[in-house]
Amino acid sequence: MSRTACCSGASAAVLALAMLLHAPAVQANDPTLLIREIGRVLEQGERASQLRRQQEEQREAQEARQRAAERAERERTAALQRQQKAEQDAATRKADVAAMQAPPEWAGRLVLHRRALEAPEPAAPPPPPDLVVDARSIASLSPQGQWLAWENAAGTLELRNLRDGSQRSLGRSAGKHSRSLAFVGESALLIYDYEQGSELVDMQGNTLQRFAKGGYYPQPRVEPGPVAISHVSGREPLRCDEVLHYDARGQVLERIRVPGADACAARIDAQGRTEVLVHQDGQFTRHVQGQVANQFAGDTRSLGQYAQRGLHWLGQTPYAVSDVGNWNSSTHRFRLWDTVQGRLLCELPGHILGRPIADESGEVYVRQPAARLNVQDCSLTRVGTGPGVLTLLKEGAVLHDYESGRIQIFDRAQWQLRASLETPFRKAGATPGNYYPHFQATPGAPERVLLSVGSEDTPGWFIDLSAGRLVAQVPPGMRWGEHLLHYSHDSANSLWRNKVWRWREPEPAAAGLGDFLKAMRKDRYETTAEHRVRVAALARAHSLTVKLHDYDADRARFTASWREQALTLPMPPAQARRLDGLSEVRVQGLLSVLDDDFVELREASVQMPDGSLQRLALPAGPAPARVRAAASERAATPATAASVPGSAGAATPLPALARSAALPAAPGACSATMAHLAPQLRAYRAPALAEARQAILDLQPAKVLGDLRRKGATQAQLQQQAQQLEQSAREAATTARQSDGGGNSIRAADAGQLALDWPCEGIHPAAVCAYVAMRWEALVMQELARQWPQCTAASS
Repeated sequence: MSRTACCSGASAAVLALAMLLHAPAVQANDPTLLIREIGRVLEQGERASQLRRQQEEQREAQEARQRAAERAERERTAALQRQQKAEQDAATRKADVAAMQAPPEWAGRLVLHRRALEAPEPAAPPPPPDLVVDARSIASLSPQGQWLAWENAAGTLELRNLRDGSQRSLGRSAGKHSRSLAFVGESALLIYDYEQGSELVDMQGNTLQRFAKGGYYPQPRVEPGPVAISHVSGREPLRCDEVLHYDARGQVLERIRVPGADACAARIDAQGRTEVLVHQDGQFTRHVQGQVANQFAGDTRSLGQYAQRGLHWLGQTPYAVSDVGNWNSSTHRFRLWDTVQGRLLCELPGHILGRPIADESGEVYVRQPAARLNVQDCSLTRVGTGPGVLTLLKEGAVLHDYESGRIQIFDRAQWQLRASLETPFRKAGATPGNYYPHFQATPGAPERVLLSVGSEDTPGWFIDLSAGRLVAQVPPGMRWGEHLLHYSHDSANSLWRNKVWRWREPEPAAAGLGDFLKAMRKDRYETTAEHRVRVAALARAHSLTVKLHDYDADRARFTASWREQALTLPMPPAQARRLDGLSEVRVQGLLSVLDDDFVELREASVQMPDGSLQRLALPAGPAPARVRAAASERAATPATAASVPGSAGAATPLPALARSAALPAAPGACSATMAHLAPQLRAYRAPALAEARQAILDLQPAKVLGDLRRKGATQAQLQQQAQQLEQSAREAATTARQSDGGGNSIRAADAGQLALDWPCEGIHPAAVCAYVAMRWEALVMQELARQWPQCTAASS
């Protein structure tokens, strides 16, 4: 029974008794009647209360049934949406595979689509770790990956040389509480002990220096130079009484006493000097090489309920940022200071993610929204295109969209989009505060980056920024020199499981393949004839892992596939019998270019079970004569506005239009449909483009051209219409560039690198979709004009 029903019933009974006490019979002092009437009133009140309880229970039951029905309907809707998305994804994948299938005239040859080669190798499960250690805290790897240190289950420190496998105990049992560890180079180890204070020991366990508890933990320095450790020390937690710098042996190099300061920030500047910024008694003091350089008015905001004032240098710039309060609060603000001029520059907006970051040139950025920060007024200028969290790298910058997993790679000089990658690093609903994708550049090769999120369920990926593609999958961990370390907490026994892998560089051949594929593309400054001569000379050794499906003895060939592309491998029965029971084989040969989209594996051989090579009797020869003739025609055609330097269309070549003659229907015949255009029409998922693509592929040239001929149309009119559509496409490209925000979506569309889930809503996305649609229409008109003689003759 609800409280409302109870109280309502009691109020009704009280009201009825009040009325009864004023009745004539009660006033006549008849006790029997009074008792009888009181009983009747109470009985009526109970019945009314019971009725209300029943009504309330019925209402609650009805609401519960309604909620259950709504929940079931939502679940049915969600299941239907998942099913529809799965079907749509399957259809899209099927269309993608069909679009990459080699044209019929190249049947029997090992012809592969460029996009299939650009995709990374299918993910293989990571190898088992080389070492697994259960510890009371997270293990620590030295910077070069030679040493691993951890605290075992008994609380004793262990040290292992990962190069020779030797291991020794450093002792120092810590009782019940656990400690954390950090290496100082390859020669010393910091032991962080909250209860007893920290300690620096050498590789034999000898004490080099002790640090009193309180203040901040001592921090190892990564910059080369005499300073190896910086320590902000204080009598109270998160307070600053002095700043000390030590060498790798624990000897004090510099001591700056600032008793009672509420914030300190220390760094080694670009000239190798120590630089310390202190906030004390409402003012900042900057120390350089231990000497006071200048003082100026500080951050006057009160600490209030918060324990500390945040203070941090901004890279190697002369700027520092201070803050007070909870980062998740809408009132939280960073303040930006010029420490050399000694003044407050501005206060940052409250909607940014984390502290600003600075690059090596001194430019300042905000991670999310991805923007360049004007340090004079704290105004933000967006960089890149689309959503994502910004990470600066030496060779550029990346934007990572946590929702979709898409990574965009930018050239920071002009913020031009170099590549867009689909990755498995996505987490729906994630915010940068609870999801930590990490980009790690390779020493000596900054264009090769390791991306990981620290999850054992999500292995890392090695990315080639220069080629703009995923290279290979690697174990799920952070790299420390020669090794990878991944850790996870085992709640069953309250220990940390630390897994170590020796770093194995992904196949260097992958970079060579990227160079080969990039060389296939026509340079804007070379003629068609020059491009054709250059790519004809391209060749590269390459191997494929091909799946075997069945063997046709009558035709002496295997049916096979590679990345869902159908292939055939001719082989005599006697040799094929040696492959009986194998599901896949290794095929190697020389890659050569057939046209802008397709390459061929020539001089191919299959690796047999005994290691020998069996040469495949593949059809030989260059590209079909009609394709070469079409290319010659295009080379001899006078330049149009699309190729004349300085013209409106000079920056927007239309490669798909030129490709229309490269994949014709059978010569001298009218094609049944336009399905042969599928390789030039990428399977975008936006409904408008998807429907337009399907309508084009289903088009019947004989019927369409027959109708046009009967209405008086001519082949010349179709060619003129194709030219008008090309001009419209160039105009759409201009609109798209003007609204691109620093990216280059049109170039990505021309290169076949525009995301298949590209939206068509909004000014810029809609302009790009209009550009794609106009190109497709021009392609159709050009193809109809080409087939005019055959199709109109067939329909007459």
